[in-house]
Amino acid sequence: MSPGCQNCYAEAQNNRFKWNGGTWGHGAPRKITGRANWRNPVKWNAEAALKGRRDRVFCASLADVFDREAPLEARAKLWELVRATPHLDWLILTKHPENFKQFLPPDWANGYPNVWLGVTVEIERMDPRA
Repeated sequence: MSPGCQNCYAEAQNNRFKWNGGTWGHGAPRKITGRANWRNPVKWNAEAALKGRRDRVFCASLADVFDREAPLEARAKLWELVRATPHLDWLILTKHPENFKQFLPPDWANGYPNVWLGVTVEIERMDPRA
């Protein structure tokens, strides 16, 4: 484990609430949240459009969309939802930017105007993923 991962808040939350039976990390099952979580952004988008504003969504705050073990169907569903919600700015963070090319949607080209990609940066010599 790299120093950047030692105090992972997502792992701490998982340990506390025992999601996926409390399993975590490489090889542990990945959980797709319930339908209500997937419907919320559509509601937020409509509200933002009515109020003439842009709202932000911190996407997958307890997951990594670019993790190789993330369910492919969930990733495809996410990109569909992002395209359907142009009044929301999606903040998507990852520790795996090396997977951008593989997992960004085919129509990504120069990006989506409502997506902010962020990367966890560590010192290269400390990063086992390098």
